[in-house]
Amino acid sequence: MDGARIKPIDVAMLKASTAATTGRSTPDLRRPVIAEGEQPHGIEHLPGITIVEGGEPIVTKSGVLIGGIGVSGARPTEDGECARAAIAAIASAL
Repeated sequence: MDGARIKPIDVAMLKASTAATTGRSTPDLRRPVIAEGEQPHGIEHLPGITIVEGGEPIVTKSGVLIGGIGVSGARPTEDGECARAAIAAIASAL
């Protein structure tokens, strides 16, 4: 985005990378995973991972993870809405 500050750019790239490497949206990582006695995994403490809303995985119609989209610069909920809108905009090409 023209005129964007450097930190939101870094955060957007981190969100995209997190979604691309985990295959999950960043807010999904925030929710504890407790199934069959598992404990929450503490993924938010791993280097290079963020759980802040605004990262969405890019998955083809056949289920192949091909990347991630990250949005930053607004409120996290707005970043998330924008990232989901971006995925919806390219869905037909996947």
